[in-house]
Amino acid sequence: MADEPRWVGEHGEVEKVAGDLDHPSRWTPKRVVSLGLVAVLVVLILQNTSNANLHLLLFTVSYPLWLVLGGMVTVSFLAGWLFGHRRRRD
Repeated sequence: MADEPRWVGEHGEVEKVAGDLDHPSRWTPKRVVSLGLVAVLVVLILQNTSNANLHLLLFTVSYPLWLVLGGMVTVSFLAGWLFGHRRRRD
């Protein structure tokens, strides 16, 4: 399988063929840290179940804290995803 031809992609990078995968699932430090952070977030959200008052300008609303934390994580993820895609295209 090491003799299989490789081809160059449109941006000059070498593309791997199907049989050229060295390690299909690698536990990289980035993946381990990401999984650890997700675990901490899940524990944080599950332990904070009381209500929280949110103040935005003239409005005050009361929501369960786990819902507020989950919403903030979701908004942060979406913002990072959008800005990350923008940076890679430029």
